[in-house]
Amino acid sequence: MLYIVGTPIGNLGDLSNRAKETLENASIIICEDTRRARTLLSAINVSLKSKRLISFNLSNENQKIESIKEILVSRRDVVMMSDAGMPGISDPGYLIIRLALDNGVEVTTVPGPTALISALILSGFGTSRFYFEGFLPKKLGEKKEVLSTISCLDRTAVIYETANRISSTLELMLEVFGSERRAFIGREMTKKFEEHVWGSIFSLYNWSKSKDIKGEIVLVVEGLTLVKTVASADSYGDYVLLTSLGVDPKIAIAYIAKKNKVKKREIYDLVKKI
Repeated sequence: MLYIVGTPIGNLGDLSNRAKETLENASIIICEDTRRARTLLSAINVSLKSKRLISFNLSNENQKIESIKEILVSRRDVVMMSDAGMPGISDPGYLIIRLALDNGVEVTTVPGPTALISALILSGFGTSRFYFEGFLPKKLGEKKEVLSTISCLDRTAVIYETANRISSTLELMLEVFGSERRAFIGREMTKKFEEHVWGSIFSLYNWSKSKDIKGEIVLVVEGLTLVKTVASADSYGDYVLLTSLGVDPKIAIAYIAKKNKVKKREIYDLVKKI
């Protein structure tokens, strides 16, 4: 069986008794970084004696996948853990899970903390439906395209970001989302210097420029909330209404195009003609 074990994202007190017991009983542990895994196991008083730790991450996944497959199909119990949080979220752990399932290996989870859920709940935005993007692309054009898609969603969006990129990301979001869209930043979730910041994208951008930011960041953005208001109007009426309410013209066009399942260019041409 493959056990997917959630580990603390900052506070060791968040490790469940079941997770500790599973790690104690494991003889084979797949982890992102063996050094960090050893540090965590030692910190929670789990003996490393007779344990085999196998690293599996973005830099070595192609080299390790076949040897891990052999272990899984041998029907031995295997534990998979990440450096922090639930394996398979924004890491290649899903490849191990898929490998196990494709080879008839039973899979179960031992749930633990995740930064995205903690930040989503703290944001105060709607949670009945939400969108998780993970880390944004590094290339500017691709990043802007992804943000443009997110800006049109009628649900809360969750994004992972790094300390050295958060300011430039928020600056780009000012262009794509406009300045007034509400957002939330959770920094260093559950850790000693945990910080929460609520406000408009503009105020969060000012916050990001006012200090030397360190640590891991989760950015939560409120969804577009005008769907019911414009539901009965035609495309041009939608555009007039949205822009009169302060929505950026580019966002309005993208939203209307998505709503009507047409290309943005068609809406742009319609607006331009009128």
